Amino acid sequence: MTYKERVDEFWNWFGGVAERFFNTIENGNCGDLQEETTNAVNKLGLGAWVYGPGPKEKGGHSLTISGEGVIHKQFLTEYWLSKAPTLEGWTFYAARQPENFGACIEINGLKIDFKAIWVKTKIDEENENIDLEVWHHEFPNLEDSAKFRITFLVLDEVLGEYGTGNWIGEINFASTAPQDIIPITELSEFVDQLQASTQWEKCPPTETYQSYRVTPCEEDFPRSDLMTLSTSNSKLVWEYLNAEGDYESPIKGTGADFIFISFPMSILPKGAEVDFRADLEDSLETQLKASGAGQLFGGSLGEVNAYIDLAIYDGERSIEIIKSVLKERSLPSETTIHFFDKDREIIDLREQIHDEKKPSFLRKLFKR
Repeated sequence: MTYKERVDEFWNWFGGVAERFFNTIENGNCGDLQEETTNAVNKLGLGAWVYGPGPKEKGGHSLTISGEGVIHKQFLTEYWLSKAPTLEGWTFYAARQPENFGACIEINGLKIDFKAIWVKTKIDEENENIDLEVWHHEFPNLEDSAKFRITFLVLDEVLGEYGTGNWIGEINFASTAPQDIIPITELSEFVDQLQASTQWEKCPPTETYQSYRVTPCEEDFPRSDLMTLSTSNSKLVWEYLNAEGDYESPIKGTGADFIFISFPMSILPKGAEVDFRADLEDSLETQLKASGAGQLFGGSLGEVNAYIDLAIYDGERSIEIIKSVLKERSLPSETTIHFFDKDREIIDLREQIHDEKKPSFLRKLFKR
């Protein structure tokens, strides 16, 4: 099954059990739903889920399926959420939400009470985030790696799965308690107030783009000529480059794929390179999203080729949509579709695009 088919199957199933599940949770028997829910989530190729309360203003219950902080999986959970139906009493989340907690962790024989961690905040207006100076009375006795591990663990609980990445910039550790500090557990309220006053827009990581300059690789493999990159999944591209193309898909077995289109830089019209790329990318994005078949997540330029990166969710049907758009745009014979997966063959569009342009009698001769 493609990932799109798996998601459709999930929502058909959940729509049929939603009322029963709601009543089970109301009666305090949430544990009774574990086996059914685990089986359904496993079919998506995902594993982390939790039932919880709905938002304060709405009430009811919620179901969260989390990508566990892994950007590759977050594409899958965001797509799952985009297909969620409206069901009375239910709210759905694609990432772990902030929690109220009173946790304590023991590390190297030291007990660290999360509520005893304090932070000094500094607003970074240029990057639209918050730098932190973190203090706990036991931190001077810990290595930096342990301090960072504890701090990020707490931040994920306080701000949620996406909140830490969206809001936190530089983190430093203080040896003594700084002035004007607040408990780290109050950081969520600080962020809410900051967002209300600044109106800074924060998107899911799958829609948050970063740009990079890249040094072309010495080895010759697909995409090795990369010079610039704009992407919402830099982890995928770096992993692929570091593996020199000998890379196994991080979402293998889910029915979804990460792919990239490669075409010669030489076809970009002089003076209108950006417009050409944007027009092609818009066409791909529009056609794929209209069918729930995929999404664009980046693009890059190399010394020889240009690249467009896509997540696809409907297997061959997604590929056929892409082929159709490329055919309409009359891309050259060197255009190819690559999978971010060493076990998948490159799709050469030469015949599909260019043979169909021949007069019908020539095309018949060519095929013979």
